[in-house]
Amino acid sequence: LPSANPPPPPPPPPLHPSRPLPPSPCLPPSSPSPLPSPSLLLINTPVESVIMKFGIAACLLLTTIVSVNARKCNTCWLTSLQCSAVKPISSTDSGASPVATSSCIFGYSDGTYSNEDPENGLEPLVFNIPIKTGCGLKSYTDPSSPFYYCNKTATSTNSKIKFGQINKLDASTMAATCTKVGVCTLSATGDSVYFSNNVGYTATIPFISDKGMKVFAIVYIDDPSTAGDVQMVELTVPKLDSKTGNVSSWKSVSVIDSVYSSSAKGVYQPAGGSLTPWCTAIGGEKVPVSQDILQFFSNKAPLPTEMNYGWVTESRVEIDYSASVIKRYALGRIQATATFAMPDKKTVYLSDGSVVYMFVSKLVKDLRNGTLYAANFSKETVKWVKLNSMNESDMIKEISSTPTISFSNYWEGSAYLDATAKSCNTGYKRVFTDQTQCWRPKSAKDKYACLLYPKDCAMFKGATYNLSGVTGFAYNMDDKGATGKELGLNKFFISFSTVSTDMQTSLGGSSVVRPCGSVYMFTIGKVDNCTLLNANCDDATKATSAKSPYTSYALNSYKVDIVNGLPLDTDRSKCEPSLPSQPSYIHFASYHNTLFIADGGSLHESNHVWLLDFSGQGRPFVPTSIFRAPRGSMIEGVSWMNNLVGDGRSYLSISVGSGPQPGFIGYLGPFTLKGYNAGSYDMLTNIGCPIRGEQDYLYDATKYVDKLS
Repeated sequence: LPSANPPPPPPPPPLHPSRPLPPSPCLPPSSPSPLPSPSLLLINTPVESVIMKFGIAACLLLTTIVSVNARKCNTCWLTSLQCSAVKPISSTDSGASPVATSSCIFGYSDGTYSNEDPENGLEPLVFNIPIKTGCGLKSYTDPSSPFYYCNKTATSTNSKIKFGQINKLDASTMAATCTKVGVCTLSATGDSVYFSNNVGYTATIPFISDKGMKVFAIVYIDDPSTAGDVQMVELTVPKLDSKTGNVSSWKSVSVIDSVYSSSAKGVYQPAGGSLTPWCTAIGGEKVPVSQDILQFFSNKAPLPTEMNYGWVTESRVEIDYSASVIKRYALGRIQATATFAMPDKKTVYLSDGSVVYMFVSKLVKDLRNGTLYAANFSKETVKWVKLNSMNESDMIKEISSTPTISFSNYWEGSAYLDATAKSCNTGYKRVFTDQTQCWRPKSAKDKYACLLYPKDCAMFKGATYNLSGVTGFAYNMDDKGATGKELGLNKFFISFSTVSTDMQTSLGGSSVVRPCGSVYMFTIGKVDNCTLLNANCDDATKATSAKSPYTSYALNSYKVDIVNGLPLDTDRSKCEPSLPSQPSYIHFASYHNTLFIADGGSLHESNHVWLLDFSGQGRPFVPTSIFRAPRGSMIEGVSWMNNLVGDGRSYLSISVGSGPQPGFIGYLGPFTLKGYNAGSYDMLTNIGCPIRGEQDYLYDATKYVDKLS
């Protein structure tokens, strides 16, 4: 890599599709380019069958490809992927090992495909696992333990703790004798440490400093039997040996930090993570009951309360390579199952599984002050309701100065007007937390009522509150395309683990009950005071309000069932193995027209990661499995990492855990991008990633807006 602090270079020729590109001979073809060989298209499904399986939305999108102001390319980039399929697990397969696709054909923006060039220089696709739970400390050499496979890496991985370690953090006593169930005795007194297999979401973050390039993984350990943790692992990225032509593997260097011990109140079962455009990981946490607080947080003084948990967290790599996790109180106590920050670095989507929220901060990259909204979905249209605004310092003061916080501190109740019909007096409505009577926020506590109890406030103010299993958000920030055929430009996606009868009734329109889940696609646009739900503005007020939108990244319409699972005809308790099942994490590879979907639940024999092509040049909405997790394990995260360290290679990160075997983080790749040159620092979504050291000339542009005190 070049020096981390070079003089400012002359303006380079445009390489990344997010910048305007000059005219070139690579004009979009006037007719569709020939598809790759049918043997690599994987599923030769007639259009009629596609429409039958994937519904009206697929029909509309297959038959109506809107002409756009397509970019022209000087150096072309990857616009589609057609990969060999991973088969469902068979009855004769133990399913103990993960399986990944081994070959893909890359489509490029000039209409060519990688298989048309026998000397394309593409490297073989490999799935690497740099670390599994239980690995990490040099002294850990017990061959009889369930983590015996760590022995080969233990001598080179010098860590403070072991990956997945919960509850015991004293590295000096880590010589352990372990049982086969993951409990290791540390001393004659019977002290023990627990290794969780519940590896959750992973954010992979590059860091450029005067010492060169480092790569860190911030990993959620979401263990239902413990408080969980957020840990950070330093990794080495594969490199090409120019002499031999061989490529090294992903490896772990060290398990660096754990917020279980370092955070003032700790975190509780982190979940729903995503990488922000400013290179931090945001996610949610669950709320422990009082007994769990006594069990897991008795070392905290004063003893925490339930109100210390359930908040949005922001995890990041600090300038000294340590990890920190910060509670973001201004976003509300949502217990988020899904999160996503938009490219404006102000708009953040959140969900508790039943409600979709939108937080708009006052300042870019700063989640300490802003306004929370909730979405109303009806007949393919989205309207927003304002819940309230909050400053983080005000919320911290409120929860720290109130010894016992309860629902009735912030909401006042009134008996039903008609107990049978459950109708309410004027000004009162039914809410989620307590349905024995009607409620409304107390006037003196309205500001806090909606942020401490956001689901109740959303229900009270008319938002949709009965969505069934919101599990993932994704966004394609490409708004122009490369060929004019793309189908997902500037679109937002939401995955639902199921579409229940209540959800279908609430949404109406073309929504359909889907026990095996679905993915919806949304358009985005501006929202202002006069476009909120039930707004009543005259024309003059509308014109004025339109000049000051709250955000330009608000959901405003949607199509259902862009892809969905289907129950088996022979067993309605299982899902069709050739389609996604109860989708959980999703991720869109912007500019590369690819949506990745991870299975959730247990309605497949094993869970898969699926690829959907939105290029308009392949077979859109016919999913292809490109990864299969070990039997019984869950896929807890999937992320596309564009040109991660500036060497022209991209990777797909996959987190696997919650199963009988050790959990792990893994990387599929490299996907070599024809439109990127080695040494380019335009790596992820924008200048906010990678993180820059203090000596780097781009440090001021990428540094965090709030330093740790």
